[in-house]
Amino acid sequence: MNADGEPAIVKAAAGDGTVLAFGTFPGQPAGPERSAALERLLERELAGAGIAARFRLDPADGEELHWRTGTDGRGNRLLFILTRAADTAVTVRAGDGWRGPAAPAADLAGGGTWQVTGGPGGPGWTGRTGPDGVAVLAWREAE
Repeated sequence: MNADGEPAIVKAAAGDGTVLAFGTFPGQPAGPERSAALERLLERELAGAGIAARFRLDPADGEELHWRTGTDGRGNRLLFILTRAADTAVTVRAGDGWRGPAAPAADLAGGGTWQVTGGPGGPGWTGRTGPDGVAVLAWREAE
């Protein structure tokens, strides 16, 4: 419930599926800080629908960092990383929907290479954004 006593989230059956209607934009914090409870709710609902996060980034997606994916039309995957600060250290780890990188990724914005790393969070890449806070990683999926 919101401060006025109205539902903040409504869940309803729709055909063969379910609709969740939020009284907030889930990609933005519901208050001055990120809501761990809202993030857990979203992860649980997405997992229940069979949708898995492809990546986990550190720092996490939100106010300090944003990311999007795409392709370049030549078979390369792209990961666009935008950070608030220049020269930000970023780690990209495999989420539930991806087995992780098999090779280094080229940074098309910075001209460098992000190396494959291991660790407790699984395989991933580590690198730094450029002086403008941007990195665009390109790679090919393992066959």
